Amino acid sequence: MYLPKAKANDQILFNRFNETLEATVIKRYENSVVVRLTEDSYKKVHEELPNDLTVVNDRNYQIMYRASENKELA
Repeated sequence: MYLPKAKANDQILFNRFNETLEATVIKRYENSVVVRLTEDSYKKVHEELPNDLTVVNDRNYQIMYRASENKELA
């Protein structure tokens, strides 16, 4: 099954530390993305992460909003 890969400025949802988190993609790599967590999401996990940036594997997120196409997907 083909899953679309997120691109820069897309918004994604993923699970980490038993929380559903929202983030914006900063940089795309071959099999993962670097994201910046939203302020609300970072508040949920600030004790677990040193800052609001993290890496998410392509298999572990859902695209919520495509910035390039200006449309909501989730």
